Amino acid sequence: MPFSHTFGFLPSCVKSNSQVVAEHHKTLTPKDEQTPDSQGLSEESIVRSVGVWQRRVFENPSAKGETPLASDLSVALLEAGRSVPFCWPRGIELGLFAHVTTTPDGISPATAHRVHHKMQWPSSLHCFDVSSSCSSFLSALRLMHAASLAQKQTGLIVASEVKTVHLRSEDPRLLGLFADGAVAGILRGRHEKRPLLWASPLLKTHLAENIRVVKGGSNPCGKVGDKRDHLEMREARLMYRETVTAFVEMVNRLQQLARDHNVALRRIYLHQANANILAEVRRRLPPDLAQRLPVLMSDLGNVVSASQPLHRLRSLILEHIFLSLKEGDQLGLISQRRGLCEALAAGEFPQIDVEEGVALVGGKGTRVSVKNRFCGSEEPEQLTLFDSCAPELQNSWLAHISDAEWTRFFEEYGSTEMPTNPNLVDAWVVAGGGFQCLGLLCPSTTPHKGGMSS
Repeated sequence: MPFSHTFGFLPSCVKSNSQVVAEHHKTLTPKDEQTPDSQGLSEESIVRSVGVWQRRVFENPSAKGETPLASDLSVALLEAGRSVPFCWPRGIELGLFAHVTTTPDGISPATAHRVHHKMQWPSSLHCFDVSSSCSSFLSALRLMHAASLAQKQTGLIVASEVKTVHLRSEDPRLLGLFADGAVAGILRGRHEKRPLLWASPLLKTHLAENIRVVKGGSNPCGKVGDKRDHLEMREARLMYRETVTAFVEMVNRLQQLARDHNVALRRIYLHQANANILAEVRRRLPPDLAQRLPVLMSDLGNVVSASQPLHRLRSLILEHIFLSLKEGDQLGLISQRRGLCEALAAGEFPQIDVEEGVALVGGKGTRVSVKNRFCGSEEPEQLTLFDSCAPELQNSWLAHISDAEWTRFFEEYGSTEMPTNPNLVDAWVVAGGGFQCLGLLCPSTTPHKGGMSS
């Protein structure tokens, strides 16, 4: 496992579909209101088109009235993380820092340098940005993992997106899909007994012109009204088909790679691009593989480069909750969530560390942490998710997951038979707008039916 610590941050502002619809109609001209997209826009139509009921939006309370920046969100994540020993090892000395985003503060200087300044880190730290659409996090991981091992230095990857700043209010497709959020991973620069296995990248760069931000970043530049810093998306149906095809092909490549190295797939953590895309990918895969591909995006939306690592983080925490229960209680968890948050807060899950009312940016939120051991590991990966939405678990992300996604997640997790092969791996897959798809196999990092201990 490349990371010793993984921690995420969910912004406090929850924007519903009704708010998206109101925001869209507020900016329309009489001519715009006659377009098919605007006439048919509703809360339900957003769910049908992208599978999202709500999304998180970052608002920096220390700079009210100003455009929130990716560096601000990264600092909020890092300040939360380094205040908790569970997230931030004592005495850690960073040697490498990669900042991952599609919404940089600007073209230059690098957003990584702005984060470095705000965090007051040592001048010897090597900082740089990585920006390659939704595939940015895995691109950074491939570079940082190799560099961290070669230099025997501790590395840090932060993926931070303030995508809502980039969205045109007159484009309901994008308003309903994208969201803000951040996640970080610490690499300790140690060789693992079981290395990462990377599949050959799948590139179709002729499609790249269909999804782009011409200039600027999360800090808009140019004349007032200049929307060249906003996301442009063309040929939506084509990009949809290409993204589905890329996902399916990459999963098949990883399945073959697993066979070639005598390892077995446990879970597939796919970039949460669009619920319809994910449903189509599951439909095209064999049932045994489809059940290993969880979907959790209705309450968060597409967080671009931070989407896949945030999805994996949330999934693993839910798996630990499920496996902390007795078999009869597991069935109850599938059918209902009543009492779960109260039980967590009361300490009835000793394997899961929970803190309510934790001080976060702009107020108080919640923290949920688990230690995640995998076969052959000397140290567990520490997993933590900060949610600044509310000071109690009853209103945190655990309560916001849709009933349909919640039920399917636990039904499939509880019923899927694990391979007998002791060398289990998880597949991580991202697709940058369909024009760059990356995938790797990583040693499995969660207990499972069959005896892996937490």
